[in-house]
Amino acid sequence: MKHNHREIFYQVWCKHLSKQPLKAFEKEVLAVLVEYPEYVENMTEQGISVSGGRNPYIVLGAHMALNDQIKLDRPQGIRAIYSEGVRAYGHERTKQLVLEVLIGMLESSYSYGEAPSEAAYLGAIDKVLAK
Repeated sequence: MKHNHREIFYQVWCKHLSKQPLKAFEKEVLAVLVEYPEYVENMTEQGISVSGGRNPYIVLGAHMALNDQIKLDRPQGIRAIYSEGVRAYGHERTKQLVLEVLIGMLESSYSYGEAPSEAAYLGAIDKVLAK
């Protein structure tokens, strides 16, 4: 499953470069990819080669997840919290702050082998947006 997740990003990027039509989900993937030129510059069939920093697949996946969370309002309340952040900080800054929280929660969850808590996640977002 992990490799399938990685292959999707590569396949969508290749389809984009060769100007092949994209399905709706692939368009969403492409919208995220174009926000990370440092990843697509280093993308090959074997993966994304970057030195240091976060795992690019965690970043890309978190970005996709955040888009879905806002669209679906799941966890419940994220859409309203995010909208308040956008009003206070603008879209890009809010997205950056919320992604940092989400990625931190995912990394922690992975490290400790525990599912992330929706309440803790929303609380952490509230906290960073209140600063």
